[in-house]
Amino acid sequence: MSTNPYDELPSPVDEELPEADGISGRRAVTIILLSLGLLLLAFIGVVSWARSTLPQEEEIITVEEAAQLIQEGQVERILVQTDELGVNQDLFLYLPGQARPLYARLEPGQSITETLRSLGVPDDRLPPIEIEVD
Repeated sequence: MSTNPYDELPSPVDEELPEADGISGRRAVTIILLSLGLLLLAFIGVVSWARSTLPQEEEIITVEEAAQLIQEGQVERILVQTDELGVNQDLFLYLPGQARPLYARLEPGQSITETLRSLGVPDDRLPPIEIEVD
């Protein structure tokens, strides 16, 4: 006869995890881990997409730097993206041989041609300008 009252109790290690709504504990843990893995992959995908589409730090220039590049004839074309109100205007300068454009932002209320003229860019140096309204 054992003097220890705990010897007769079953070991918690030997017991199966209780079932919840017909799903075993191990299956529930597996489902949770797979779900977390999928969420992590989705997050990594969104970050990767954002890095490939948003301008990176080395691609952001000032309007003055953009005017200098245009005046030197280094820009093939310019894309101006503006909101419906015309308040925010983003410039994308496409240079020959570069896959991604350089990015600059105009001050609200300014037109690209007026801004570039005021920075000393003559009209004959302006590359084709495409305007896109978002």
